[in-house]
Amino acid sequence: MADTTSPHIGLRPMAGMTVLITGASSGIGRATARGLAVLGAHLVIAGRDPERVEDAAAEIRAAGGGPVDSFVADLSAQSEIRRLASEVLRSVAQLDVLVWTTGRYYVNSKPKKSAVRSYDPAVAARLWQLSAGLVGTD
Repeated sequence: MADTTSPHIGLRPMAGMTVLITGASSGIGRATARGLAVLGAHLVIAGRDPERVEDAAAEIRAAGGGPVDSFVADLSAQSEIRRLASEVLRSVAQLDVLVWTTGRYYVNSKPKKSAVRSYDPAVAARLWQLSAGLVGTD
C-alpha cells in the first residue's frame, strides 16, 4: 500500500499572507483560491458576477476556514480596475500576492475592434500594479 502521508498535511504555509485573485468566481481562479485557502491564506477575490462571487467566497471559506473578502468588478474596464484597487487597499492592511486569472477568449468569432482596444491583459495588470502601489512609476 502506498504511503499517503505528507510532511505538509496540517501545515498552513500561507498563513498571514493576503492574496488577491481576479477571476476567482470560476475556473482556474476559483480552484487557485480554494487551494490557497487550504494553505492558510487570507483570500481577497474578485469577479464580475455578484452571485457567482458570493458563491465562490462561501465555497472558499468552507475549504480553508479563513477570511475571504469578495469584490465585484469587471476588469475589462480600466476604471473598474482603479476602483477595485482602491477598495482592496482600503479593506486590507497588506497585499502579499496578486494572482491575475482574468482574461477573455473568443469562440468561432473575431473580437470586435472596440474589445481589443479596451482590454489588454498586460496593460490591465500594469495599471493594477500602479494603482495598488505595488510598483513604481519609473
